[in-house]
Amino acid sequence: MWYEENTFIHTIQPKVNEIRWDFKWDSKFIDYSTRSIQFINNGHVESPILVEIDGHVLNPKIELYVEGQLYQELPFTVEIEEYEKLLYGTQEGNFYLNRQKTDGTLESLFNLDVLNPENNEVIRLPKNKSCELRLAADNEILNAKVTIFAYYKAI
Repeated sequence: MWYEENTFIHTIQPKVNEIRWDFKWDSKFIDYSTRSIQFINNGHVESPILVEIDGHVLNPKIELYVEGQLYQELPFTVEIEEYEKLLYGTQEGNFYLNRQKTDGTLESLFNLDVLNPENNEVIRLPKNKSCELRLAADNEILNAKVTIFAYYKAI
C-alpha cells in the first residue's frame, strides 16, 4: 500500500504588516479552545492520524465525528506545560501517546491517571465518510499539527 499524507497546522502568531491599535473598545475575541478539521478518507482502509499539540494546554481531548455524529472521544487528564508537546499517533506498528519534554525526551502517557480504559484509544478515520476531527482543551490550543494518512492499494 502507498499513502497520501495530509497535514493541517493551526497556529496563532502575529502577521507581517498586521494592523494594531493602541486604544480599547468593548470587543469580543475568538475562542481557541476547540480546533476542527473536515476530511473525507478516500483511501482503501481506515486513515491513521498524528497529532501534535504545543503547550501550555490543560486536559486536551480528540473527538471524531462521523457524518455529524460523535463517533469517538479520547480525553486526556494531563497538563502539557509551555514548550512541551502532546504527541499522539495511530499508525499501525507505531501507536503512541507521549509528552515531549522541553529537553526533547519523550515520556509515555499510557497510564490510568491520563487515560480512561473504557475509551477506545485508537482513533482512525473510516473510509468514504464525512469526518470532522476536533481538538479541544480546558484552555486555548494555540498551536497544533494534525497529519492524516490516506492509504491506497498499489496500482
